[in-house]
Amino acid sequence: MADFRYNRNCDNRSNLAGVFPTGLTAQFSVSNLSKTFRKGSSGSIVANLIRRRAGAKGLCVLGTQMKIKPECTFEGCSDPQHAKKFCKRHYQQHWATGSAEIRRPNPHGTPEQRFWRYVQKGESQDACWLWTGNTDDDGYGSLRVGDTQVRAHRFSYELHFSELPADRMVRHSCDNPPCVNPAHLKIGDHIQNMNDRKRSGHYASGENHPMAKITDDEAAEIREMEGTYAFIANHFGVSKSLVAQIKRGKLRRTV
Repeated sequence: MADFRYNRNCDNRSNLAGVFPTGLTAQFSVSNLSKTFRKGSSGSIVANLIRRRAGAKGLCVLGTQMKIKPECTFEGCSDPQHAKKFCKRHYQQHWATGSAEIRRPNPHGTPEQRFWRYVQKGESQDACWLWTGNTDDDGYGSLRVGDTQVRAHRFSYELHFSELPADRMVRHSCDNPPCVNPAHLKIGDHIQNMNDRKRSGHYASGENHPMAKITDDEAAEIREMEGTYAFIANHFGVSKSLVAQIKRGKLRRTV
């Protein structure tokens, strides 16, 4: 059994039973300001358990006194103080730079500065402005803004015109994915964007799709053919589900 008696000047007057691990009983009375802990181990082990658990909750145990650690004096921070009236994070920043304010500016400049660094303008005003920076798998330019990767042509549109809602898409009138010339950009929705991709050949469909099992002519023949799905599938060497989707108009609707 270990006894801890708290000084009357202790700042803490609340029930702190939740601070301690399961199996460690605590009783606290404001009248006698005493707390008794019972556990099947020595008093030093119990004291160490108390200090570790109390420290995790922002409490400080010093000898026979327990008090709540004051909060960090930096505006907006509620972490317990570590040194110089700052929490550990702001204290380390203050020690390293002389200011507790944590600033992490991008060493390569603002998003706008980095955008122009990778833009190669054409000889004429109507020519494409080619993006020379990072590109994605579809050939579109990619620019990091904060913690988000943004397509360069969308950033260019918002930079020259206005910010767009998330459901609006920026389309190319020049059919050139790396182009960021605002004169070649227009807004639209997802369906319009997909139609643009099909017309330009950037989106393979029908018999041009690498996973296509049959030609467009065969798909049209399946749609007109009489018989069970199993018979038609066996005739063309495809699955019954493919035959069913073609006949129901879910696949190859344009043939």
